[in-house]
Amino acid sequence: MSDAPSHGSSPPDDEPRTPAWLTALGVALFVAVGVAWAWSPSKHSPGAVAPSASVVAAPAPPAPPGGGAPNR
Repeated sequence: MSDAPSHGSSPPDDEPRTPAWLTALGVALFVAVGVAWAWSPSKHSPGAVAPSASVVAAPAPPAPPGGGAPNR
């Protein structure tokens, strides 16, 4: 059972460590894109938002008295 791979925090010896500048570059790009997205103007102005479907749809006409079936 001692041949099982260890799940420690150190990488294997044959794999090089990631340089710190590469990690910092990734974090900086992620933050820059997030800030640019947050500060970008939205495509729709708040006053031009389309109303929901429930507001657009007209109410159904009331049913005629007597159940709606024609009298013959």
